[in-house]
Amino acid sequence: MFNFANGWGIVWTVTVLSAYLICMVVLFVVIADLFDDHELIPSGKTVWIAFLIFVPFLTLLLYIVVRGRGMAGRRHRQDLHVSQANDTYLRNLRLQYSAADEILKARSLFDEGILTQEQYERIKAIALAA
Repeated sequence: MFNFANGWGIVWTVTVLSAYLICMVVLFVVIADLFDDHELIPSGKTVWIAFLIFVPFLTLLLYIVVRGRGMAGRRHRQDLHVSQANDTYLRNLRLQYSAADEILKARSLFDEGILTQEQYERIKAIALAA
């Protein structure tokens, strides 16, 4: 199989290894989807895993055909959940620091002589714009 005497042996080897790598990635995506699906009963998950062990290529194709649409929907819902959690976190982070707090901090730094008048005015303008 690994005959590198001519260029076709290298091409064949790269093709086979690439196909194997793609199958492994799809296998792990399918397994992750099985464990993320809370609607599928545990015995159903067990059957899918057993078939993935004994007949992996055929089971991968069958899983993608039968459950592919649900797989995409679950992934979309998960992405929305993560996006909403990030938005909530950032909103709460912004609420912790009000414009008045920023202006008071800048004013105290200006009074101590750390900030110049221009720097203080710029910080004040940014805080009021937000």
